This record gives sequence, structure tokens and C-alpha cells, in this order.
Amino acid sequence: MASLFKNALQQVGQSHKVDDDIIDRFNRRFTVVLLVTFTAFVSAKQFVGEPISCWTPAQFSGPQVAYTNSICWLKGTYYLEIDRQLIPHRTQNSEFRIAYYQFVPYILLVMALIFYLPHMFWRNISRRIGFDLRSIIQNIKQVSKTDIDQVAVQIHIALEYNSSKHVVDRYKNLNRLLEIFQCSRRYRKIK
Repeated sequence: MASLFKNALQQVGQSHKVDDDIIDRFNRRFTVVLLVTFTAFVSAKQFVGEPISCWTPAQFSGPQVAYTNSICWLKGTYYLEIDRQLIPHRTQNSEFRIAYYQFVPYILLVMALIFYLPHMFWRNISRRIGFDLRSIIQNIKQVSKTDIDQVAVQIHIALEYNSSKHVVDRYKNLNRLLEIFQCSRRYRKIK
């Protein structure tokens, strides 16, 4: 567990990409690892151990206590103040009801996914639209910082290259699709 945290922290500062910063990497790596770790910790108690121990009368046997704990876990529980003398009626206990704890692991997993989704979305969408920010930034780094015209030319060249590559890839895919379609038409004519 500790090595997982150590690896996540070491990777926060390092990146082979140039289209994100340390905060993005921190959110994407460390926060996700932390949330998944908490999910595992909470789930271990919830699914492996005994998740809840409700108050039961002393005369209950082992199976009756297990059944009562299962019902408490599924139906939710309510708390009683120490100085309260009477147990509230079923209609009154809704104001004391506690029913959130079963969903904590799922909420933590959704939170981890929400922290990782922007990275997945950006990585996939930038590939599909033919916009490679990495090559644009690398080209800009090579150009002198004072010559704005050269920067504009480099951006234009990078955008043209990426968009033409994207068009060529689409054209190749369309050609493959047409070849498959024509092969299937020939096959039908032979039959």
C-alpha cells in the first residue's frame, strides 16, 4: 500500500507529455490512488468483516444476532440519544435515521473516476480530431521566443500536418470500407 503511494508521488512530477502540468498529474494520479485506497479500506470492512453490529437483546442466539445485523445493514439504522427513555415509534425514527454508509465505496469510486475522466477525454479527443498539442508545443519550443512570426508559421505548419494526417487516415479508412463493400457485392453476384 505504501509503495502505491510512493509510486504515485514519484510520477506526479514526471511526465513524458507536455500538454499537462503538475496539478493535472496530481489530480490524475495521486488523488485517484488515494480515493481507490480509501475505497479498498472501506470495502474491506464492509464486505469482508462484519460491517455493523446492532444492539440486540441478550437472549438472541447467534443466527438471530446475524439476522438482526443483516436487517440493520440493509434497512438502515437510527441512533438514540443516551438520555432518551423510550424507543421511538417506526414513524418517528425517520428523523434519527442513518442510511448513507452502504454507498460510501461506490461514491469514492465515482469520485476517482471523475478525477481521471478529463485526462482520458483529452487524450482520446485530441487524437481523433487530429490536434496534437504535444507536437505544437515542441515546435514552439524550438523557435526563438522573440520571433512571433516564426511561432505563427510553426503553429500553422503543425496544424496543417496534423489535419492532413487526419484526413489521410480517414481517406484510408473509407477506402478499406469501400473495398469490403465491393468484395461483398462480388460475392453476392457469384452466388
